Amino acid sequence: MSAAQIVAALYGSPAGLSTAEAAAQLQASDPNRLPAAPQEGKMLVLHAHCRRDGRWVEIDAADLIPGDQVRLRAGDQLPADLRLREAANLRIDESALTDESIPADKGTAAVDRAAGLGDLLGMAYSGTLVAAGPGLGVVTGTGPTTELGRINRMIADVETLATPLTRQIAAFGRVTSFVILAMAVGMFLIDWLLHDFPVGELVMAAIGFAVAAIPDDLPAVLTITLALGVQQMARRNVIIRRLPAVETLGAVTVICTDKTGTLTRNEMTVRHLVTGVGRYNVTGIGYAPQGHVERDGQRVELAQAADLAALVEVLARCNDAEIALEDGHWMVIGEPTEGALRTLACKLGFERGTAARLAVIFFDSRHKSMVTLQQVPDAGLQVLLKCAPGPLLERCALQCTAEGGSEPLDHAFWVAQIDALSAQGLRVLAAAAGRAAADQVALTLADLEQGLRFLGLVGIGDQDPVGGRERRATAPHRPALRLLRTHQPGAQAAPGPGAPGQRRGRRHDRRRGQRRPGAQARRRGRSHGHQGDRGDQGGGGHRAGR
Repeated sequence: MSAAQIVAALYGSPAGLSTAEAAAQLQASDPNRLPAAPQEGKMLVLHAHCRRDGRWVEIDAADLIPGDQVRLRAGDQLPADLRLREAANLRIDESALTDESIPADKGTAAVDRAAGLGDLLGMAYSGTLVAAGPGLGVVTGTGPTTELGRINRMIADVETLATPLTRQIAAFGRVTSFVILAMAVGMFLIDWLLHDFPVGELVMAAIGFAVAAIPDDLPAVLTITLALGVQQMARRNVIIRRLPAVETLGAVTVICTDKTGTLTRNEMTVRHLVTGVGRYNVTGIGYAPQGHVERDGQRVELAQAADLAALVEVLARCNDAEIALEDGHWMVIGEPTEGALRTLACKLGFERGTAARLAVIFFDSRHKSMVTLQQVPDAGLQVLLKCAPGPLLERCALQCTAEGGSEPLDHAFWVAQIDALSAQGLRVLAAAAGRAAADQVALTLADLEQGLRFLGLVGIGDQDPVGGRERRATAPHRPALRLLRTHQPGAQAAPGPGAPGQRRGRRHDRRRGQRRPGAQARRRGRSHGHQGDRGDQGGGGHRAGR
């Protein structure tokens, strides 16, 4: 359904609901609230920017009802399920629902009702985060009727499975009880029929025998045994939450892992920088501005490398993200990829200073780039651009030298570098800069057709470089099988590691904005054999399967 039809069906209007209408509907329905465990608190945001009585007000999210209009801004957490009416470069992080670390592009176009969760581009869901762009939507579901509420109900309906140890203990208890009862009855009958003991004494003797035969020390023995197993696992840096899990781990024969067993942090990190001079490696993990840039094992500062300084300047200025320390953990406000670039600038001590941004072309899936027009102190008016590497190479004729000058573009060199970064499973972005006319105050795509100088490439990944490759799930007799769920046409199941003649992944190019058949399966699937690249703000890039 279109946004206008949704509004009409929910008794709403473009001016929003009145306070009286909202109060009446709220009394007839449940509050916009999910049941939560005492330790976890509420699962919804406290406030929402809603239109009531023809004006925008901030209300408690629990007071939202279907038909309310809610305004979204970057950094907001959605208070309810919304059908979007307006979306200007709106991107929403839906990783809580789809397990995608890259924010999804949102729009207002209607889609097929049978489309999957990840393909409903006109919907925004409760509990997700706005990564970029403003938006406006009408509430279609609150509380238990939201997608998050449906997941909450599914979790509540999950049955607790008995572990192998608990099943064995239960079976042992039944057999022991039957044997003790049979022996007590046999003792009663023998003494009554053969020895003619009084019935009262026989009953007391049978009960005493049954009580004495029960192994009352068994629970203590089991607890001590499991505790010793937990202690041994702790020595190997494994934390066991429940004691029976120790025995359960020993009964595991096959481990199914996500993305062939690599561990990720869901935090984008710049891993490599490539300029016309060579490749630089970046240390540090996640959004914490801790680390440095090195080349050939030697630490490099911006003052020592003009080519590196030019590249980092574009990545830092053509950027809308910020990083902040919250509760001892570094968080990104905005796009994850831009957050990784902001962290890189902080590691190198780059400050944006007083440069004024005069115009901007925000990222769009059609031109796959972000462009800013900035007045940079001591450098004049500049056009700064970050983009997918393929289209940007076609626009540039020059590249940056080691001294910060210009020389003819070496197209073959850059194509080889893009392939090398893609083979490592990294997202690849490119940066360029050019001078603008002294009186220029606006930007158009025509300004990008000439005069640009290619500065370099950035390789970004979310894999933990410390333990992603080493800490793989292993077993002494691992079967030669790897589960593969993929959206790529013609993909085949891959044999396990070590099978001869098999590739671990296949590099392919996937442009932003092009949804292929089966994208729903990719978003909803939790296990992937390999995953195509997906550009983020500023580029569609290349990405190889891991």
